[in-house]
Amino acid sequence: MLLSTILLGATALSGVFGIPAPAAEPEPKTSISVVEKRKNFWFAGVNESGAEFGSGNIPGTKGTDYTWPLTSSVDTLMGKGFNIFRIPFLIRGLTIVRERLVPSTLYSGVNSAYLADMKTGNSYTGAWTWVSSGTSTAMGALTDPNNNIIYEMHQYLDSDGSGTSSTCVSTTIGKERLAAATAWLKNNGKNGILGETAAGSNSVCISAITGMLEYMKENNDVWRGWLLWGGGPWWGSYMFSVEPPSGTQYTGVVPSVLQYI
Repeated sequence: MLLSTILLGATALSGVFGIPAPAAEPEPKTSISVVEKRKNFWFAGVNESGAEFGSGNIPGTKGTDYTWPLTSSVDTLMGKGFNIFRIPFLIRGLTIVRERLVPSTLYSGVNSAYLADMKTGNSYTGAWTWVSSGTSTAMGALTDPNNNIIYEMHQYLDSDGSGTSSTCVSTTIGKERLAAATAWLKNNGKNGILGETAAGSNSVCISAITGMLEYMKENNDVWRGWLLWGGGPWWGSYMFSVEPPSGTQYTGVVPSVLQYI
């Protein structure tokens, strides 16, 4: 899990990551096997926030300015079948990367040569704008001799796709917003993962997110997984909290999406 976490943490910057396909699963030792839990997608997971907090106080103090995911919460989510976790972090806190990205001082100009080969998505790497924004053209040029690239996209279900409202456009908006990206993945022989999505704890949004995941399941030859936003111990009453045991989305939405793990 550590390797996957590091790779997925990097996707917050790159919008794309490479990871080998899961190895064949062993014979089940329990009544619910790992194979059964993963029958729909290779990956299903949660974004775990906290390490990216406190941008106004660098490097900051753990427990005051920033925090890390609770292992107990990750254990609970793994017990439900989630098998991948994406951890956002502050790039300025990474000394080795900073020395290359900003060679002289923390606040000096960015080294454009270092960034020349970095590929990032446009429009917040939204799946619904993946093609129209030109992201697909830039990302589609990436190559890997082992064909292990998985393209990470985000998709929220509110009116502007920003994930700032618990009101969803309609019960079908999820699958509608994935249509163009799905066609691009299929037409170009690519794999995708929905790195961020969320739903309000109401009937319209629950129908929208389950409809979207059902659509992804129908197209799981290209869609390899999905991750909910947002886990982490500091969200409190945040509308999209996936933090056990009482997060708003954990109690209101997660029970409806477990069938898609």
